[in-house]
Amino acid sequence: MMIHTPFSTQLSGSAREIELRLQSIFQWKKKRPPLLALVLLPVVILGFCGLVACQKEPIQPEEQLRELVKFRELWKAQDESDWWGYTVTDLDHNGRLEIISSETHGTGHYTTTRLWEVNEDGKGLTACGTDENCKPVMGPTPTAPAYYDAESGRCWYLFSDDVRDSAARCYQSLRALSLVNETVEGRFCALKSTVYDPNGLELVSYQDADRTAISSEEYQQLLWNSFPGLEPLTARFVWVEQHLDELEDDALFQELKHSMEGFALMNAVAPYQEILERYYEAGALMQQNLQQAWNSSYSPDDLLVNGILRPYWAAEHNEDFLSRIGYAIQDLNGDGVDELLLGWIGNQLWNMDAGYVFAIYTLEGSQPTLAVEGWERCRFVLCADGTLCKESAGGAAEGSCIRYRFPNIPLEAIWYGWNHDTNSICYVYSSDPAEIQAAAHPSTYTQWMDPVEARQRMEDWMNDGKSISCTPLAAYKPQPQEPFDP
Repeated sequence: MMIHTPFSTQLSGSAREIELRLQSIFQWKKKRPPLLALVLLPVVILGFCGLVACQKEPIQPEEQLRELVKFRELWKAQDESDWWGYTVTDLDHNGRLEIISSETHGTGHYTTTRLWEVNEDGKGLTACGTDENCKPVMGPTPTAPAYYDAESGRCWYLFSDDVRDSAARCYQSLRALSLVNETVEGRFCALKSTVYDPNGLELVSYQDADRTAISSEEYQQLLWNSFPGLEPLTARFVWVEQHLDELEDDALFQELKHSMEGFALMNAVAPYQEILERYYEAGALMQQNLQQAWNSSYSPDDLLVNGILRPYWAAEHNEDFLSRIGYAIQDLNGDGVDELLLGWIGNQLWNMDAGYVFAIYTLEGSQPTLAVEGWERCRFVLCADGTLCKESAGGAAEGSCIRYRFPNIPLEAIWYGWNHDTNSICYVYSSDPAEIQAAAHPSTYTQWMDPVEARQRMEDWMNDGKSISCTPLAAYKPQPQEPFDP
């Protein structure tokens, strides 16, 4: 790449052009050039070389990581309890690393996020300014939607902030952040308010950034409608969730290096592009011709899930079907392989903003495979701690609720069934993986769980879902293959 200096014009172009221009210098008007010109020519050449030599070399990432380690006390969380974490990024793609320190405390789940960027000369850190009207809030999410503006080189990162005001009131705000010139700019996208009346009835309302009342469908769609024309991507973060005082400098360096290497902007849908295109085509048919779509069939080995293509609400909302199906990319078990999650948006029950998913795909090698398939009587919730909860029922008197780690590591379970001896429904609890896998009928047990406690615990598990930031299928478009390079 040509370095542009005041001398670039004279010494740029093809080899023949350079030859002719040098020749013209020495044959100045077919005469010998003045002595002064001959004397100044080496000075000009040396000046050009000096300018080239003065160009700053990029600061190596390892050097920047050492600066982060050196100033660990500066960015250490104010309180390393409840939840806290650190992640290394380059949000503005300027080659200078940032360290993000985030922490969540109290029953209200209040989150504080602070950022520092390595200085331009590679020495020391500068605290990034924030927008007082929309401060950055980053929780322990491994991935987040992002939108890239190719013209400006700017990227917006989208996060949700969940706050409990009281036992009967909670809020969720959708907000975006972008780092420009060591300042974090914020943008509110929408607000969701949930209130429980004295009878336990849930009342949910939605507002856009201007505090105008909107529907639940509009709430979900605001994420991608807020950035029309920008390239949708997935940002990946690796959090260091350890006490800094327990890490020696070398150990902290390795943790931060792992975090830095994990940060990426990815066209993460690429491995699942064919599946998403098939869902999109099937959803488009649902919008155009409900009867034809309803009668279409899929072979038993087909990867598409009926819980997505034939939900109970399809007949009532087929005209905007693609806007009511959402997808997200997340690494559910931290193995570096992104999963594809699909679920519902704007339905009366079991939506992605409450953590519900009806299909999860993962990769075996480079091939997508269906790992989780749900429907109305077999529902899955992605919980706040990263576990999955599966609630299934074979009838009014038989079913189970299982908490496990993806893809299939059971942690604890409650299952129930009709006991003819006691003429009642019996509940069994276990945290033994082998016992959970076997799941013998409750009537074979002699000790049962208290029914009230069992039902309450299952309800608590299913209500522990975390909001999944998703993109409506209506916004899907084929993406170039990863990796993304801004």
